[in-house]
Amino acid sequence: MIMDTFAAIALGSERPHPSIIKAPPVRQGEPLLTGTMWRQIYGMTLYISTVMIILYFFIDNMFGLDTSDST
Repeated sequence: MIMDTFAAIALGSERPHPSIIKAPPVRQGEPLLTGTMWRQIYGMTLYISTVMIILYFFIDNMFGLDTSDST
């Protein structure tokens, strides 16, 4: 419930766009996710994964951190 609060407020308070209201209903056999949506999902997955891998392996050098154990 806590995580959905701000999204619900945003969606509940935004006025519907006229083009959405005038659009015909989606047919029963049509896919829920379009080709454009899949490209965006794959693109964001690739981007986030690349950034996280770079940060995981190179953050020590990027910010001059000393991660060696001095025990």
